Amino acid sequence: DLPAISELLAVAPLLVFIAALWWSFAPIDRRLRDARLLRQLRQGEPVHRPPSRIEYVSANFRHQVLLILIPLVLLSAWRGAVRQWGDHLPFLPPVSSDAASWATLALDLVGVAIVFVFTPALIRLAWDTVPISSGPFHDTLASMCRRYRVRMRTPILWRTHGSMVNGAVLGLVWPFRYLMFTDALFDRLSARQVEGVAAHEVGHIKRHHIFWLAISIFAAVTIGESFGLFLAWLLRANTHTMEGIVIAASIASVAFTFGWVSRRFEWQADAFAVQHLSRAGDPLAPNVPPSETVTQESIDAMASALLDVALTNGMNPNAFTFRHGSIAARVRRLHDLLGTPVHAAPIDRHVRILKWSAASILLLGIAASSVLQLFDIHL
Repeated sequence: DLPAISELLAVAPLLVFIAALWWSFAPIDRRLRDARLLRQLRQGEPVHRPPSRIEYVSANFRHQVLLILIPLVLLSAWRGAVRQWGDHLPFLPPVSSDAASWATLALDLVGVAIVFVFTPALIRLAWDTVPISSGPFHDTLASMCRRYRVRMRTPILWRTHGSMVNGAVLGLVWPFRYLMFTDALFDRLSARQVEGVAAHEVGHIKRHHIFWLAISIFAAVTIGESFGLFLAWLLRANTHTMEGIVIAASIASVAFTFGWVSRRFEWQADAFAVQHLSRAGDPLAPNVPPSETVTQESIDAMASALLDVALTNGMNPNAFTFRHGSIAARVRRLHDLLGTPVHAAPIDRHVRILKWSAASILLLGIAASSVLQLFDIHL
């Protein structure tokens, strides 16, 4: 049997059910778009052709299902191929040997790395995207990337029929890393606001937020397991109860850490954006030299961009979200940056401490695990 085929057949009924739900919701979405049409025309906003029913289902399927399905299918195919044809690889030890399980685990980890590196290129092809190969925004973004020594492919326009205002980084490493911006972002925001959103995304890359988020999660697993083992020891739990306590503690630790760290990385990316806008200078005052401190104009540009994105997407600016916090809180933090040096925001020091702490906890956990394993072998 070909790897991953049985898994795809197993989830096919669920995928058909999801597509049927979108098919039934398409007329409601069309009515909502029609209701907004008069307001858009009255305010002189750009109007996009509404998608047909098939286009609506296709767009939702590609943008929501394929985002998860592509890496899962690739991982399943890799894992199945290793177990089905691994015996024919000359560098793998015999299946009956003790080293076989370690070799299989190593190949699984290699597969995870390969999939997460190459998946962004496949997702970009699956989504409705086109490259932004020229124009003022392309030149501004290229100059920004050169200034901060960030390697980036051609920026991507994500066509959503005007339904979403957003910018995002897709991918972990160059050359399979893309900066994507939706069509509505350019329709709704000014050039200065779009530059701020782009600087926010570049800040995520420059500060290596994805890498350090992964390190923080591994450190959280270490803390959760340690706390779970200690709690199980206090309760004198048996083996099965201990495993449940450790798993529950690890999940709770990872969930808390993921949200807590993500929000601080968002604050740092916001600070990076206003620092960049201050360095770039005010386009309405070309004779004024770039500032060495964060300016009110740069704060106003970025704060208004965040608020416009929230309101256009139908979000309450005061509503708290797990990964980003609330827009209102982020705007308040931006105003607190007024007059601070463009090379050293307070959040930079906090994030630096966070990174060193996560790395130290992870290294201590690895060292402790290695010592315990050696002690086990010795016994």
